[in-house]
Amino acid sequence: MLYGKRELLERLETINHEFVAGQLPYKLQPGNLNFELTYGAAGIYEYLDALGADAFDSIAAHEERLASQLLGFLGGCRGVAVHGERTGDRARRVPTISFSVAGRSPEQLVRRVDHHGIGIRHGDFYAKRLVQALGLASHGGVIRVSMVHYNTAAELDRLIAALEAAFAG
Repeated sequence: MLYGKRELLERLETINHEFVAGQLPYKLQPGNLNFELTYGAAGIYEYLDALGADAFDSIAAHEERLASQLLGFLGGCRGVAVHGERTGDRARRVPTISFSVAGRSPEQLVRRVDHHGIGIRHGDFYAKRLVQALGLASHGGVIRVSMVHYNTAAELDRLIAALEAAFAG
């Protein structure tokens, strides 16, 4: 809980995104509320316990393999720029990968992949300043692929095939 004089609180800089600074109290919130995470937290212990004693190491190793495979594919594609760490090394990155394709609209490519029943997204993902600094704002931002421990190698193979088709089209 925060208590303060309204006129002083209104003069504070926003800690939210500058483009949604808005009014009190929203400007003092660090981002969107996450009701799903709050509710889901109740089952985390049981879930991790079911995965075993080395759950975190197993999860990280699996995600590293997935990220490495996707990054290897993207690295071999002409015109593709990976934004951020270019290895799947779990000590250096998480398996969320942003990239752009020279001369191609992120939105159009994502829509082509959507037809395969695979969910990837495009835009700035609330990182407007970074996307602007990278010179990608007028291009439509980036394409983002997020993988997690319950994604399978077969799903990643489907994604890569869908990206190949999208890049060719």
